[in-house]
Amino acid sequence: MAMINCSKCKEEVSDKAYKCPKCGQQLRMSILLKVILCTVATIVAGLTLVAYTVPSVTLPETKPEVSSTPGAQIPPSVLVPSVQTPSVQIPRSPNHQNKDGTTAFAL
Repeated sequence: MAMINCSKCKEEVSDKAYKCPKCGQQLRMSILLKVILCTVATIVAGLTLVAYTVPSVTLPETKPEVSSTPGAQIPPSVLVPSVQTPSVQIPRSPNHQNKDGTTAFAL
C-alpha cells in the first residue's frame, strides 16, 4: 500500500482513501461521479456523431426551362408581374385661397 500526502494538510494518507482522515479533503473522485461523467461524455459523443453522419435535408433547386432559341415563348411562371404604385392625391380644403391671394393647405 502506497502513501500519498494530502494536498490540504500534508498528512500522509493511503492512496486508496477517498478522503483525508485528518482534514476531510477529497483525495479521489468517487465511483458514482466517474460513472456520471463517462455517461455524459458518451451521450455528447453519440449526439455529435449522429449530427455529422445523418445527411442534411435540402430541397432540390428547380430552375424553369427557358429555351435559348430566339422568339421562344417564356413560361408565365418566369415572368415577374410589374408593380404599380398608386397615385396619391392630397385633398385641398375648400377655402385654400386666402383673401390676400396666398394659398393655404389644410393638413
